[in-house]
Amino acid sequence: MAKIILQTDPEAGVAGVCWFAYPRVMNWIEEKVKEDKNAFKGLKALELGAGTGLAGIFLALCGATTTITDRAEIIPLLNINIKLNNVSELATAAELEWGEAIQNIDTPIDILIVSDCIYNLQYGPQLLDSMKELSGPNTRIIFAYSTRNKEG
Repeated sequence: MAKIILQTDPEAGVAGVCWFAYPRVMNWIEEKVKEDKNAFKGLKALELGAGTGLAGIFLALCGATTTITDRAEIIPLLNINIKLNNVSELATAAELEWGEAIQNIDTPIDILIVSDCIYNLQYGPQLLDSMKELSGPNTRIIFAYSTRNKEG
């Protein structure tokens, strides 16, 4: 499998590091590629609340055209990681605020990755709204979550 280089930024808060559910998502992607080396070639993928962009970068390395999204202040970190991994031809970073109208993203998405992107469940309805707007009847949604904030 491809070697991935990531810049992290603990000063960026929860978005600047990789969290506990990422290994499950990465294992899923790796298993699909083991079954079929072209499993993601030509597909449109999007990672919501990407933080470092690990899963989106891996999908781009596997041939998917990938949009890696997060809040505006995280986009510079995503762009650094896209460049570090030489996936600029297949991966782009884009600002996406959950619950707001989706702009400049070609929907529906084939593969939607949501990995440990919600820390406070009060934002759950907005996350679901965005997931619905990005998805179509054939979208495969990979949702991985680990509890980090037991208070909400």
